[in-house]
Amino acid sequence: MSKVTENDLNMVFRKKNNILFEENDGHIFVIKLQNHWTQRALRKMGIRIPEKSKKELDDYGTLVFREIDGVKTVRDLGELLAETYEESQEYLYERLLLYLHHLETVEKWIELT
Repeated sequence: MSKVTENDLNMVFRKKNNILFEENDGHIFVIKLQNHWTQRALRKMGIRIPEKSKKELDDYGTLVFREIDGVKTVRDLGELLAETYEESQEYLYERLLLYLHHLETVEKWIELT
């Protein structure tokens, strides 16, 4: 695994303003609107396409996503994970940074402040 730098640990993320999510049964569900013009057109033709879909985050993902607030650093998030889930301590920051990178670049739910 790559070496985690001090700059990595001091990064701060925030949720993007346009992200819709809800909490249910202790898990975060991120809501994605199915509002592309092709989806709307197919709906008009009678094809059943839901207007929104939900992606459920697991326990770790829920904890991290809930705590991303534009103030807490990666170090703060890692310490919270380590306190809550003892088994998460091996390669903690490498795994956390990989997850945050995924949320930022693939899902596009968060951004650096």
